[in-house]
Amino acid sequence: MEFLFLPQSIAVVLGLFLLYRIWNLSRARTTSAVPELPGAWPIIGHLHQLGGQNPIFRTLGAMADNHGPVFMLRLGMRRTLVVNNREAVRDCFSANDKAFASRPSSSAGKYLGYNYAGFGFAPYGQHWRNMRKLAVAELLSARRLESLKHQRVSEVSAFIKELYSLCIDQSGKAAAEVIAISKMFDHLSINIMSKMIMGKKYFGSRDCENDEEGENFRRVIKEVMAVTGMIVLSDLIPIPFLEWLDPRGYIRLEKRIARELDSIIQGWIDDHQERRLVNGGGSVEQDFIDVMLSVMEKGTIVSEYNQQTVIKATAEVLILAGSDAMSVTMTWLLSLLLNNRHAMKRAREELDNEVGTNRWVEESDLANLPYLLGVVKETLRLYPAAPMGVPHEATEDCRVCGYDVPQGHSRASQYVEAASGPSSLDTTQ
Repeated sequence: MEFLFLPQSIAVVLGLFLLYRIWNLSRARTTSAVPELPGAWPIIGHLHQLGGQNPIFRTLGAMADNHGPVFMLRLGMRRTLVVNNREAVRDCFSANDKAFASRPSSSAGKYLGYNYAGFGFAPYGQHWRNMRKLAVAELLSARRLESLKHQRVSEVSAFIKELYSLCIDQSGKAAAEVIAISKMFDHLSINIMSKMIMGKKYFGSRDCENDEEGENFRRVIKEVMAVTGMIVLSDLIPIPFLEWLDPRGYIRLEKRIARELDSIIQGWIDDHQERRLVNGGGSVEQDFIDVMLSVMEKGTIVSEYNQQTVIKATAEVLILAGSDAMSVTMTWLLSLLLNNRHAMKRAREELDNEVGTNRWVEESDLANLPYLLGVVKETLRLYPAAPMGVPHEATEDCRVCGYDVPQGHSRASQYVEAASGPSSLDTTQ
């Protein structure tokens, strides 16, 4: 009887699979389904086509050249929408902004994002709306940024003086040493963001205990950015034991980095709470953590997470989004100018004409520097800090470029090819 039961079970499974395929094909005929790339394998989908030496966004760009600007992939057992032109991106994040406002579940959101407490990882809902309101109204408002303007100016001034001193020192040497400008940009961006978030800088100050603390923080940020870009199999193949097995070790890496980052941010909060007790609940200068502590004490933000978790998750998102993206963009900007001397010459001429040579450029000058702004926008277009963008998940049925995208079955990925295609913004002349 056992021998008879086995072929019957196989027949039932095959029958269900065939019924599913027939239903899927009939549904595709009655709706304008997004074309799916051929070659998907069971369980892993198209993952085998994304391997190799090329970055994933380059591989997706090559696929788009062959299959069109909008197509569907199966990343493991998840259906993923890939968009490759401005019209598709506009449909996803302008016309269907609410539909794609949510984030898919991921191990990064679970372990690095404080179990989705950070609004950069959180799914669309009441918590996400509350955190976005806090960020827009209290932390990133024009009034708040203007009140912290002197910190940005001070850090940029210190950076320029340090760079000038290095150049002067090098000019007197027979063999000049290489200046690691990307590392200096890292220090600048971390100093600016850390001063705004927790009122302390890590590099180039007498207040700094040592550069080892700053370099450790810089290393943790780099590791977070690297691990969030890795493909974790349990995110794409939701088999319960796969996360426990962790065959590539990425989840263990995420947990280790999360512990290190949590320890750093917890130290910031402890310092602020001690200072507020000494000052009677106030602070001489309101940085972001001071503001969040004040808001939480008032009870104006209602969340299913405790106050400490919300503050740590929000501080993490701000420091990650601001520091690494800033340094990467500035490094690419300088590289492009050095390799396009005509653009550098024209940018310098504009600066000389509009600002002069007797003072430094201020933020208020940017409105009168259209060419320099064009260079910055071109850098962001060609070399975005996050080529794949942030994954989104459709929470309701919608249409993208005339195709039907079903609820919960698709995620949208925006990447560099969408900006550098022939229908993108005109390049800076």
